[in-house]
Amino acid sequence: MLRFLAGLLAIGSVVIGYVGYRLSQNAPAGQPDRSGTSVSRDADVHPVIVAQRDIPAGHSIVADDLTSVPFPLRPAHTYSKTGELLGKTPTLPIAAGEAPLERHFLPGSLLARSIHPGERAVAVKVDEVIGGGGLVQPGDYVDVLLYLRGGGKELPKSLAQVVLKHARVLAYGDAVIGAADAVAGDDDARAPKGLSAVLAVPLEQTAPLMLAASAGTLRLAVYGAEESQAVAAGAKVPTGARPITLGELTQQRNSESVRQPNATVNIFHGSRKEVVEAK
Repeated sequence: MLRFLAGLLAIGSVVIGYVGYRLSQNAPAGQPDRSGTSVSRDADVHPVIVAQRDIPAGHSIVADDLTSVPFPLRPAHTYSKTGELLGKTPTLPIAAGEAPLERHFLPGSLLARSIHPGERAVAVKVDEVIGGGGLVQPGDYVDVLLYLRGGGKELPKSLAQVVLKHARVLAYGDAVIGAADAVAGDDDARAPKGLSAVLAVPLEQTAPLMLAASAGTLRLAVYGAEESQAVAAGAKVPTGARPITLGELTQQRNSESVRQPNATVNIFHGSRKEVVEAK
C-alpha cells in the first residue's frame, strides 16, 4: 500500500510540474512575464505621422517630410496615414519630430486666428516711450492712455485720460502672439522691431481709438501678470479715472506743497515725553 501511494504521488507531481510549465510558456498578452517586461499586442499599437525634418510654413508637404511612429495611444487631432497630409500646406511651421496637428493647417494668418469674436486688430504707432520702454511683448495686457495738448478753440486746456482698458497685445513690431519663441540668449532676435503695436480692440472701441490716435499722443500702460490673469478669469476691470486737466494737476500739486503741518503739543509724563498733534 505504501509503495502504491508513493507511486501515485510521484505521478501527481510530474503532472503538476508539466501543467505549470505549460502555463508559464503561455502568459496572457499584455501581462508581465517573469523578466518584468510586458507582452503587447499589435492591436494596442497606433501609427502616428510625425515630421522627420523641419517643415516651414507655406511648404507643400511631400512623402519625404513624414514618417510613421507607433504609439500606444493615438494623440488627439493627429494623423495616422501619410496620404492625409500629402500636398497640404501648413500655415504654422512644424519642427522635426513633431506630429502635424489640425491647427497647423487652419485658414488665415496667425494674427487673424488670435482675434476673438467681437474684436478687431488695430495697429497704433509706438516707440520706446509709448510702448513701455520697448519691452512690451505679444500676450501682454495694456491700458491705452491719451494726452491731448490744449490751447485751441476745441480744447482750451490740456487733457489726459484712459481711452481703452485691458487691451490684449497681439503683435509688437514683428513679434506676433503664438509665434515660435526666439532662441534663448539671442538678444537681437528677442528684441521687437518695428514701430507699431497691434491691439485686440472691442468692435465698438475701434473708432474712438482711431480718433484718439490721430488727435493726441498715446501711451501703453502694461498690466501686471497677476492682475492680467485675474481679469482673464472673469474679474471686473477697474473703471478708469476721470479725465484730468493740466490745470487741475497743477492746483493739486500746489495745494499739497503749501499745506502747513499741524501744530504739535508736547506733554510730559514724569520723565516720558509725548508729542500730540493739535486738531
